[in-house]
Amino acid sequence: MHCHSCQEWTHCHSSLSIDYFVRQVFTFLKNKRADIIFLQETHCTDNLENIWRSEWGSKAIFSNGTSNSTGVGILFHKDLHCNILNTIKDTNGRILCLDIEIESVRLTVCNLYAPNNDDPDFFKQCIETIDSIENITRIIAGDFNLVMDINLDKKGGKPVTHFKAREVLQTYMNDTDLEDIWRLQHPTDRIYTWKRNKPPIFCRLDMILVSDDIIGNTVKTNISPGYKSDHSVVSIELDLASQPRGKGFWKLNTNLLTDMDYIEKMNCCIDEAIDKYRLENPDIKLELVKMEIAAASIQYSKNKAKSKKNIIEVLSKKLERLDRDFNKETDRYKLDRIKKDMDNTNLELQNLVYEKTKSSMFRCRAKWVEEGEKSSKYFFNLEKANFNKKVMKSTYTSDGTLTTNPNTILNEQSNFFKKLYTRDENVEFNIENNNNPKISDLNRRVVDMDITIEDHKYA
Repeated sequence: MHCHSCQEWTHCHSSLSIDYFVRQVFTFLKNKRADIIFLQETHCTDNLENIWRSEWGSKAIFSNGTSNSTGVGILFHKDLHCNILNTIKDTNGRILCLDIEIESVRLTVCNLYAPNNDDPDFFKQCIETIDSIENITRIIAGDFNLVMDINLDKKGGKPVTHFKAREVLQTYMNDTDLEDIWRLQHPTDRIYTWKRNKPPIFCRLDMILVSDDIIGNTVKTNISPGYKSDHSVVSIELDLASQPRGKGFWKLNTNLLTDMDYIEKMNCCIDEAIDKYRLENPDIKLELVKMEIAAASIQYSKNKAKSKKNIIEVLSKKLERLDRDFNKETDRYKLDRIKKDMDNTNLELQNLVYEKTKSSMFRCRAKWVEEGEKSSKYFFNLEKANFNKKVMKSTYTSDGTLTTNPNTILNEQSNFFKKLYTRDENVEFNIENNNNPKISDLNRRVVDMDITIEDHKYA
Protein backbone atom coordinates (compact mmCIF):
# COMPACT_ATOMS: atom_id res chain seq x y z
CA MET A 1 0.00 0.00 0.00
CA HIS A 2 1.37 3.41 -1.00
CA CYS A 3 0.47 6.57 0.96
CA HIS A 4 1.29 10.13 -0.08
CA SER A 5 0.94 13.31 1.98
CA CYS A 6 1.06 16.60 0.12
CA GLN A 7 -0.27 20.14 0.00
CA GLU A 8 -2.44 20.74 -3.02
CA TRP A 9 -1.75 24.44 -3.34
CA THR A 10 -0.83 27.44 -1.28
CA HIS A 11 -2.56 30.24 -3.14
CA CYS A 12 -6.13 31.00 -4.23
CA HIS A 13 -7.78 30.30 -7.55
CA SER A 14 -10.78 31.90 -9.16
CA SER A 15 -13.92 29.81 -9.66
CA LEU A 16 -13.41 30.02 -13.44
CA SER A 17 -10.06 28.22 -13.35
CA ILE A 18 -10.50 25.94 -10.37
CA ASP A 19 -11.84 22.94 -12.32
CA TYR A 20 -8.88 23.03 -14.68
CA PHE A 21 -6.39 23.42 -11.85
CA VAL A 22 -7.91 20.58 -9.82
CA ARG A 23 -7.77 18.41 -12.93
CA GLN A 24 -4.04 19.14 -13.24
CA VAL A 25 -3.40 18.32 -9.59
CA PHE A 26 -5.42 15.10 -9.78
CA THR A 27 -3.55 14.06 -12.92
CA PHE A 28 -0.25 14.60 -11.09
CA LEU A 29 -1.50 12.57 -8.10
CA LYS A 30 -2.83 9.72 -10.25
CA ASN A 31 0.58 9.43 -11.88
CA LYS A 32 1.99 8.84 -8.38
CA ARG A 33 -0.12 5.62 -8.27
CA ALA A 34 -0.71 5.99 -4.54
CA ASP A 35 -3.40 3.95 -2.78
CA ILE A 36 -4.16 6.68 -0.24
CA ILE A 37 -3.43 10.40 -0.65
CA PHE A 38 -3.55 12.96 2.17
CA LEU A 39 -4.17 16.53 0.94
CA GLN A 40 -3.72 19.67 3.04
CA GLU A 41 -4.72 23.27 2.39
CA THR A 42 -7.15 22.25 -0.32
CA HIS A 43 -9.32 25.41 -0.15
CA CYS A 44 -12.22 23.13 -1.02
CA THR A 45 -15.75 24.13 0.02
CA ASP A 46 -18.95 22.18 0.58
CA ASN A 47 -20.24 23.42 -2.79
CA LEU A 48 -17.19 22.09 -4.64
CA GLU A 49 -16.81 18.78 -2.80
CA ASN A 50 -19.01 16.68 -5.09
CA ILE A 51 -17.33 18.17 -8.18
CA TRP A 52 -13.91 17.25 -6.82
CA ARG A 53 -15.05 13.74 -5.90
CA SER A 54 -16.44 13.24 -9.39
CA GLU A 55 -13.21 14.54 -10.91
CA TRP A 56 -11.15 12.15 -8.80
CA GLY A 57 -13.33 9.22 -9.84
CA SER A 58 -13.10 7.21 -6.63
CA LYS A 59 -13.62 7.48 -2.87
CA ALA A 60 -12.71 10.92 -1.56
CA ILE A 61 -13.44 12.29 1.92
CA PHE A 62 -13.03 15.99 2.79
CA SER A 63 -13.06 18.28 5.78
CA ASN A 64 -13.64 21.65 4.19
CA GLY A 65 -12.54 25.13 5.13
CA THR A 66 -13.10 28.13 2.87
CA SER A 67 -12.07 28.96 -0.68
CA ASN A 68 -9.21 31.03 0.77
CA SER A 69 -7.85 28.86 3.57
CA THR A 70 -7.49 25.42 5.20
CA GLY A 71 -9.26 22.24 4.06
CA VAL A 72 -7.97 18.65 4.16
CA GLY A 73 -8.92 15.56 2.18
CA ILE A 74 -8.14 11.85 1.90
CA LEU A 75 -8.33 10.26 -1.57
CA PHE A 76 -8.38 6.53 -2.34
CA HIS A 77 -7.21 4.74 -5.48
CA LYS A 78 -10.04 3.20 -7.47
CA ASP A 79 -8.48 -0.28 -7.28
CA LEU A 80 -7.91 -0.22 -3.51
CA HIS A 81 -10.36 -2.48 -1.66
CA CYS A 82 -11.04 -0.29 1.34
CA ASN A 83 -14.02 -0.24 3.66
CA ILE A 84 -14.62 3.12 5.39
CA LEU A 85 -16.30 2.35 8.72
CA ASN A 86 -16.39 5.77 10.37
CA THR A 87 -15.53 9.40 9.57
CA ILE A 88 -14.70 12.15 12.09
CA LYS A 89 -13.88 15.70 11.02
CA ASP A 90 -13.63 19.12 12.61
CA THR A 91 -15.49 22.24 11.47
CA ASN A 92 -12.37 24.23 10.52
CA GLY A 93 -11.02 22.06 7.72
CA ARG A 94 -7.94 21.01 9.70
CA ILE A 95 -8.66 17.48 11.01
CA LEU A 96 -9.99 14.41 9.19
CA CYS A 97 -9.92 10.95 10.78
CA LEU A 98 -11.17 7.72 9.20
CA ASP A 99 -11.69 4.25 10.62
CA ILE A 100 -10.95 1.95 7.68
CA GLU A 101 -10.27 -1.70 6.86
CA ILE A 102 -7.79 -2.80 4.20
CA GLU A 103 -6.85 -6.44 3.53
CA SER A 104 -8.42 -7.47 6.87
CA VAL A 105 -6.31 -4.83 8.67
CA ARG A 106 -8.30 -2.35 10.75
CA LEU A 107 -6.57 1.01 11.07
CA THR A 108 -7.07 4.70 11.75
CA VAL A 109 -5.87 7.17 9.15
CA CYS A 110 -5.76 10.83 10.11
CA ASN A 111 -4.96 13.89 8.02
CA LEU A 112 -4.17 17.14 9.79
CA TYR A 113 -3.21 20.67 8.83
CA ALA A 114 -1.82 22.47 11.87
CA PRO A 115 -2.12 26.25 12.28
CA ASN A 116 0.98 28.37 11.70
CA ASN A 117 1.33 29.35 15.35
CA ASP A 118 2.26 27.62 18.60
CA ASP A 119 -1.14 26.08 19.35
CA PRO A 120 -0.89 23.06 21.69
CA ASP A 121 -4.71 22.99 21.99
CA PHE A 122 -4.95 22.06 18.31
CA PHE A 123 -2.85 18.94 18.87
CA LYS A 124 -4.83 18.09 22.00
CA GLN A 125 -7.96 18.22 19.82
CA CYS A 126 -6.25 15.99 17.25
CA ILE A 127 -5.31 13.48 19.96
CA GLU A 128 -8.85 13.40 21.31
CA THR A 129 -10.20 12.78 17.80
CA ILE A 130 -7.69 10.04 17.03
CA ASP A 131 -8.25 8.28 20.36
CA SER A 132 -12.02 8.26 19.82
CA ILE A 133 -11.38 5.51 17.24
CA GLU A 134 -10.11 2.51 19.21
CA ASN A 135 -7.70 1.11 16.64
CA ILE A 136 -4.13 0.28 17.61
CA THR A 137 -2.79 0.56 14.05
CA ARG A 138 -2.58 4.21 13.02
CA ILE A 139 -1.25 6.38 10.21
CA ILE A 140 -1.21 10.13 10.92
CA ALA A 141 -0.08 12.37 8.08
CA GLY A 142 -0.12 16.04 7.26
CA ASP A 143 1.45 19.47 7.61
CA PHE A 144 2.36 19.73 11.31
CA ASN A 145 3.78 23.27 10.92
CA LEU A 146 6.60 22.51 13.35
CA VAL A 147 9.92 20.68 13.31
CA MET A 148 10.76 17.83 15.68
CA ASP A 149 14.54 18.43 15.62
CA ILE A 150 15.88 21.97 15.17
CA ASN A 151 19.32 20.73 14.12
CA LEU A 152 18.20 18.13 11.56
CA ASP A 153 14.85 19.44 10.33
CA LYS A 154 15.54 23.15 9.87
CA LYS A 155 18.09 25.24 8.00
CA GLY A 156 18.21 29.02 7.97
CA GLY A 157 16.16 31.45 10.00
CA LYS A 158 16.04 31.46 13.80
CA PRO A 159 16.57 28.13 15.62
CA VAL A 160 13.01 28.10 16.93
CA THR A 161 9.81 26.15 16.35
CA HIS A 162 6.41 25.82 18.04
CA PHE A 163 7.82 24.32 21.23
CA LYS A 164 4.58 24.01 23.22
CA ALA A 165 2.79 22.27 20.37
CA ARG A 166 5.81 20.04 19.78
CA GLU A 167 5.86 19.00 23.43
CA VAL A 168 2.23 17.84 23.24
CA LEU A 169 2.90 15.94 20.02
CA GLN A 170 6.14 14.34 21.28
CA THR A 171 4.49 13.20 24.52
CA TYR A 172 1.64 11.61 22.58
CA MET A 173 4.08 9.87 20.24
CA ASN A 174 5.99 8.45 23.21
CA ASP A 175 2.84 7.34 25.03
CA THR A 176 1.31 5.60 22.01
CA ASP A 177 4.45 4.28 20.29
CA LEU A 178 4.09 6.44 17.19
CA GLU A 179 7.13 6.91 14.99
CA ASP A 180 8.12 9.56 12.46
CA ILE A 181 8.76 6.86 9.88
CA TRP A 182 10.78 8.93 7.40
CA ARG A 183 13.17 10.09 10.14
CA LEU A 184 13.40 6.52 11.47
CA GLN A 185 14.59 5.31 8.07
CA HIS A 186 16.76 8.38 7.41
CA PRO A 187 18.20 9.18 10.86
CA THR A 188 20.84 11.69 9.70
CA ASP A 189 19.50 12.98 6.35
CA ARG A 190 18.79 16.69 5.98
CA ILE A 191 15.92 16.85 3.50
CA TYR A 192 13.17 19.44 3.85
CA THR A 193 9.52 19.57 2.82
CA TRP A 194 9.03 23.34 2.81
CA LYS A 195 11.29 26.10 1.58
CA ARG A 196 11.38 29.87 1.23
CA ASN A 197 13.88 31.71 -0.93
CA LYS A 198 13.86 35.19 0.60
CA PRO A 199 15.17 34.84 3.21
CA PRO A 200 16.33 31.24 2.63
CA ILE A 201 14.60 28.99 5.17
CA PHE A 202 14.14 25.22 4.89
CA CYS A 203 12.02 23.08 7.23
CA ARG A 204 10.68 19.53 7.39
CA LEU A 205 7.13 20.39 8.41
CA ASP A 206 5.30 17.52 6.70
CA MET A 207 5.43 14.07 8.30
CA ILE A 208 3.82 10.65 8.32
CA LEU A 209 3.56 9.05 11.76
CA VAL A 210 2.85 5.33 12.04
CA SER A 211 2.17 3.04 14.99
CA ASP A 212 5.07 0.76 15.80
CA ASP A 213 3.13 -2.43 14.95
CA ILE A 214 3.46 -1.60 11.22
CA ILE A 215 7.00 -0.24 11.24
CA GLY A 216 8.16 -3.69 10.16
CA ASN A 217 5.67 -3.54 7.26
CA THR A 218 7.27 -0.35 5.90
CA VAL A 219 9.06 -1.06 2.64
CA LYS A 220 10.38 2.46 2.01
CA THR A 221 9.75 6.17 2.56
CA ASN A 222 10.54 9.13 0.36
CA ILE A 223 10.33 12.92 0.02
CA SER A 224 9.84 14.25 -3.52
CA PRO A 225 8.91 17.61 -5.12
CA GLY A 226 5.27 18.64 -5.05
CA TYR A 227 3.15 20.10 -7.86
CA LYS A 228 2.70 23.88 -7.95
CA SER A 229 3.34 24.00 -4.22
CA ASP A 230 6.10 25.12 -1.89
CA HIS A 231 5.65 21.82 0.00
CA SER A 232 7.12 18.47 -1.00
CA VAL A 233 5.32 15.12 -1.16
CA VAL A 234 6.06 12.67 1.66
CA SER A 235 5.36 9.06 0.75
CA ILE A 236 5.41 5.68 2.46
CA GLU A 237 5.07 2.17 1.02
CA LEU A 238 3.58 -0.48 3.29
CA ASP A 239 3.16 -4.22 2.86
CA LEU A 240 0.05 -5.12 4.87
CA ALA A 241 -0.09 -8.75 3.75
CA SER A 242 -0.74 -11.04 6.70
CA GLN A 243 2.11 -13.22 7.96
CA PRO A 244 1.67 -16.92 8.84
CA ARG A 245 1.65 -17.36 12.59
CA GLY A 246 3.87 -19.83 14.37
CA LYS A 247 3.32 -21.22 17.86
CA GLY A 248 5.30 -18.47 19.56
CA PHE A 249 6.41 -18.54 23.19
CA TRP A 250 4.19 -19.92 25.93
CA LYS A 251 3.49 -17.83 29.02
CA LEU A 252 1.48 -19.01 32.03
CA ASN A 253 -1.84 -17.22 32.42
CA THR A 254 -1.87 -16.60 36.18
CA ASN A 255 -5.69 -16.63 36.14
CA LEU A 256 -5.33 -20.41 35.96
CA LEU A 257 -3.95 -20.40 39.51
CA THR A 258 -7.50 -19.73 40.78
CA ASP A 259 -8.91 -22.64 38.76
CA MET A 260 -9.30 -25.60 41.13
CA ASP A 261 -9.49 -28.11 38.26
CA TYR A 262 -6.18 -26.79 36.93
CA ILE A 263 -4.55 -26.94 40.36
CA GLU A 264 -5.66 -30.54 40.86
CA LYS A 265 -4.42 -31.51 37.41
CA MET A 266 -1.04 -29.85 37.99
CA ASN A 267 -0.60 -31.63 41.33
CA CYS A 268 -1.12 -34.96 39.58
CA CYS A 269 1.22 -33.87 36.76
CA ILE A 270 3.99 -32.96 39.21
CA ASP A 271 3.70 -36.32 41.04
CA GLU A 272 3.80 -38.23 37.76
CA ALA A 273 6.75 -36.18 36.46
CA ILE A 274 8.78 -36.71 39.66
CA ASP A 275 8.18 -40.43 39.41
CA LYS A 276 8.93 -40.46 35.68
CA TYR A 277 12.32 -38.75 36.09
CA ARG A 278 13.32 -40.21 39.48
CA LEU A 279 16.52 -41.72 38.05
CA GLU A 280 17.63 -38.54 36.25
CA ASN A 281 20.47 -36.30 37.34
CA PRO A 282 19.11 -34.02 40.13
CA ASP A 283 20.53 -30.98 38.35
CA ILE A 284 18.25 -31.44 35.32
CA LYS A 285 15.33 -33.13 37.09
CA LEU A 286 13.71 -29.78 37.96
CA GLU A 287 13.89 -28.61 34.32
CA LEU A 288 12.27 -31.84 33.12
CA VAL A 289 9.45 -31.50 35.66
CA LYS A 290 8.89 -27.85 34.58
CA MET A 291 8.77 -29.05 30.97
CA GLU A 292 5.99 -31.52 31.85
CA ILE A 293 4.07 -28.79 33.74
CA ALA A 294 4.31 -26.44 30.75
CA ALA A 295 3.10 -29.12 28.31
CA ALA A 296 0.17 -30.04 30.57
CA SER A 297 -0.71 -26.36 31.10
CA ILE A 298 -0.72 -25.63 27.37
CA GLN A 299 -2.99 -28.58 26.66
CA TYR A 300 -5.32 -27.65 29.53
CA SER A 301 -5.54 -24.02 28.32
CA LYS A 302 -6.31 -25.14 24.75
CA ASN A 303 -9.07 -27.47 25.91
CA LYS A 304 -10.53 -24.81 28.19
CA ALA A 305 -10.47 -22.15 25.44
CA LYS A 306 -12.10 -24.54 22.98
CA SER A 307 -14.78 -25.45 25.54
CA LYS A 308 -15.50 -21.76 26.24
CA LYS A 309 -15.73 -21.02 22.53
CA ASN A 310 -18.26 -23.81 22.07
CA ILE A 311 -20.30 -22.63 25.05
CA ILE A 312 -20.34 -19.05 23.70
CA GLU A 313 -21.61 -20.31 20.34
CA VAL A 314 -24.33 -22.40 22.04
CA LEU A 315 -25.42 -19.48 24.24
CA SER A 316 -25.45 -17.08 21.27
CA LYS A 317 -27.68 -19.42 19.27
CA LYS A 318 -29.92 -19.95 22.29
CA LEU A 319 -30.24 -16.18 22.72
CA GLU A 320 -31.20 -15.79 19.06
CA ARG A 321 -33.84 -18.51 19.39
CA LEU A 322 -35.28 -16.96 22.57
CA ASP A 323 -35.38 -13.56 20.89
CA ARG A 324 -37.39 -15.00 17.98
CA ASP A 325 -39.75 -16.76 20.42
CA PHE A 326 -40.16 -13.55 22.39
CA ASN A 327 -41.14 -11.60 19.27
CA LYS A 328 -43.68 -14.23 18.24
CA GLU A 329 -45.24 -15.01 21.64
CA THR A 330 -48.42 -13.25 22.77
CA ASP A 331 -49.16 -15.02 26.06
CA ARG A 332 -48.06 -12.79 28.95
CA TYR A 333 -47.03 -15.66 31.25
CA LYS A 334 -44.88 -17.24 28.53
CA LEU A 335 -43.38 -13.85 27.69
CA ASP A 336 -42.22 -13.38 31.28
CA ARG A 337 -40.70 -16.86 31.32
CA ILE A 338 -38.89 -16.27 28.01
CA LYS A 339 -37.65 -12.87 29.20
CA LYS A 340 -36.25 -14.40 32.40
CA ASP A 341 -34.51 -17.12 30.38
CA MET A 342 -33.07 -14.47 28.04
CA ASP A 343 -31.70 -12.44 30.97
CA ASN A 344 -30.03 -15.49 32.52
CA THR A 345 -28.55 -16.56 29.17
CA ASN A 346 -27.34 -13.05 28.46
CA LEU A 347 -25.69 -12.81 31.88
CA GLU A 348 -23.93 -16.14 31.38
CA LEU A 349 -22.73 -15.02 27.94
CA GLN A 350 -21.47 -11.69 29.30
CA ASN A 351 -19.47 -13.45 32.02
CA LEU A 352 -17.75 -15.67 29.46
CA VAL A 353 -16.96 -12.70 27.20
CA TYR A 354 -15.60 -10.81 30.23
CA GLU A 355 -13.28 -13.72 31.04
CA LYS A 356 -12.13 -13.82 27.42
CA THR A 357 -11.40 -10.09 27.54
CA LYS A 358 -9.39 -10.49 30.76
CA SER A 359 -7.33 -13.19 29.06
CA SER A 360 -6.69 -10.86 26.14
CA MET A 361 -5.57 -8.13 28.57
CA PHE A 362 -3.09 -10.59 30.06
CA ARG A 363 -1.74 -11.73 26.70
CA CYS A 364 -1.23 -8.18 25.40
CA ARG A 365 0.26 -7.00 28.73
CA ALA A 366 -2.12 -4.04 28.73
CA LYS A 367 -1.58 -1.27 31.25
CA TRP A 368 -5.26 -0.31 31.26
CA VAL A 369 -7.01 -3.05 33.18
CA GLU A 370 -9.58 -1.01 35.05
CA GLU A 371 -13.04 -2.21 34.20
CA GLY A 372 -14.82 0.07 31.74
CA GLU A 373 -11.77 2.19 30.88
CA LYS A 374 -11.22 0.48 27.53
CA SER A 375 -13.54 -1.68 25.47
CA SER A 376 -12.86 -5.35 24.78
CA LYS A 377 -12.38 -4.47 21.09
CA TYR A 378 -9.41 -2.33 22.11
CA PHE A 379 -7.65 -5.20 23.89
CA PHE A 380 -8.26 -7.69 21.08
CA ASN A 381 -6.79 -5.16 18.63
CA LEU A 382 -3.87 -4.55 20.99
CA GLU A 383 -3.18 -8.27 21.20
CA LYS A 384 -3.20 -8.50 17.41
CA ALA A 385 -0.94 -5.46 17.12
CA ASN A 386 1.53 -6.94 19.60
CA PHE A 387 1.69 -10.07 17.49
CA ASN A 388 2.40 -8.01 14.36
CA LYS A 389 5.30 -6.31 16.14
CA LYS A 390 6.84 -9.68 17.00
CA VAL A 391 6.62 -11.05 13.46
CA MET A 392 9.95 -11.24 11.68
CA LYS A 393 9.46 -9.64 8.25
CA SER A 394 12.87 -10.60 6.80
CA THR A 395 15.95 -12.63 7.66
CA TYR A 396 19.15 -14.01 6.19
CA THR A 397 19.13 -17.67 5.21
CA SER A 398 21.97 -20.09 6.03
CA ASP A 399 23.62 -19.27 2.71
CA GLY A 400 23.59 -15.52 3.42
CA THR A 401 20.64 -14.58 1.18
CA LEU A 402 18.15 -12.01 2.48
CA THR A 403 14.58 -13.34 2.23
CA THR A 404 11.13 -11.88 2.92
CA ASN A 405 9.23 -15.08 2.12
CA PRO A 406 7.11 -15.90 5.22
CA ASN A 407 7.44 -19.68 4.88
CA THR A 408 11.20 -19.49 4.36
CA ILE A 409 11.51 -17.25 7.44
CA LEU A 410 9.61 -19.78 9.57
CA ASN A 411 11.81 -22.61 8.29
CA GLU A 412 14.97 -20.66 9.07
CA GLN A 413 13.74 -19.95 12.60
CA SER A 414 12.89 -23.61 13.12
CA ASN A 415 16.29 -24.77 11.80
CA PHE A 416 18.12 -22.24 13.98
CA PHE A 417 16.55 -23.47 17.22
CA LYS A 418 16.86 -27.13 16.21
CA LYS A 419 20.57 -26.60 15.74
CA LEU A 420 20.82 -24.56 18.93
CA TYR A 421 19.24 -27.27 21.10
CA THR A 422 20.66 -30.33 19.35
CA ARG A 423 23.24 -32.11 21.43
CA ASP A 424 26.70 -32.48 19.95
CA GLU A 425 27.67 -36.12 20.52
CA ASN A 426 31.34 -35.23 20.22
CA VAL A 427 31.18 -32.94 23.25
CA GLU A 428 31.14 -34.50 26.70
CA PHE A 429 29.85 -32.52 29.63
CA ASN A 430 29.48 -33.59 33.22
CA ILE A 431 28.01 -31.00 35.51
CA GLU A 432 29.45 -32.78 38.54
CA ASN A 433 33.05 -32.63 37.27
CA ASN A 434 33.15 -29.12 35.85
CA ASN A 435 35.65 -26.46 36.87
CA ASN A 436 33.16 -23.70 37.67
CA PRO A 437 34.45 -21.42 40.46
CA LYS A 438 32.88 -21.88 43.90
CA ILE A 439 32.18 -19.29 46.56
CA SER A 440 34.08 -19.41 49.83
CA ASP A 441 32.55 -20.70 53.06
CA LEU A 442 32.45 -17.14 54.40
CA ASN A 443 30.54 -15.84 51.37
CA ARG A 444 28.21 -18.83 51.53
CA ARG A 445 27.31 -18.03 55.15
CA VAL A 446 26.65 -14.38 54.23
CA VAL A 447 24.40 -15.36 51.32
CA ASP A 448 22.46 -17.78 53.53
CA MET A 449 21.68 -15.13 56.14
CA ASP A 450 18.14 -13.71 56.42
CA ILE A 451 17.40 -10.58 54.36
CA THR A 452 17.07 -7.48 56.55
CA ILE A 453 15.30 -4.14 56.09
CA GLU A 454 18.68 -2.53 55.47
CA ASP A 455 19.35 -4.99 52.65
CA HIS A 456 16.11 -3.86 50.98
CA LYS A 457 17.21 -0.23 51.11
CA TYR A 458 20.42 -0.96 49.20
CA ALA A 459 18.97 -3.53 46.80
